[in-house]
Amino acid sequence: MKNILLFTLLQIGLYANAQKGFEYYILNSEVDEFDVLGSESYETNLNLEGNLTQKLGTVVGADNTAAATETEKFDPKNTLDNNMKTAWLTTGNGKNAIIEFIIDIEENENVKSAVLYEISLFNGWRKDYQTWNDYSRIKKISLIINDKPYAEITLENTYKNQYIDLGNLKIDKSRRFKFRFQIMETYSGKKYEQVGLSDIQFIGKAK
Repeated sequence: MKNILLFTLLQIGLYANAQKGFEYYILNSEVDEFDVLGSESYETNLNLEGNLTQKLGTVVGADNTAAATETEKFDPKNTLDNNMKTAWLTTGNGKNAIIEFIIDIEENENVKSAVLYEISLFNGWRKDYQTWNDYSRIKKISLIINDKPYAEITLENTYKNQYIDLGNLKIDKSRRFKFRFQIMETYSGKKYEQVGLSDIQFIGKAK
């Protein structure tokens, strides 16, 4: 079941009144957390319908990333692999940490243009349900698109994926698009203050 976004202000166009600081809240769902736990193959290849992230050649970087261990790497690229068991993990409590996604199709021969409807976000480190609980998750995040404030978003503290509405954001070869997320508040983990983000998927249609 898709979580529903409640708009506190009516959004008209992508950047209209962006400086006023729209804030979106995600409503609680009646779906039990365990209803969304899938099989191993499902969790490691969870590719939502309309996911254009890889087709558009999306790249990602972050200013704060936890050091790798012998068995795990926490690179921001983990947020683009459709694998819920890998994650970007911050150092410390992650407050003010930035992760940034860039879409540039100027030299992409497979795509002439695209329209993005929403961003699907899988919060926390979803290696398994215990790990998800042990590490912190994002509570509030700011989104800046092409250096212009777009929204401050309050996420639900849930294992389920959540959606950020982009309206009908047109992507073409005339410019690159930069999506910058900055962590403002977090939900505390039971054991660790480090914040995890498992996956981001840009949902839309491409030509």
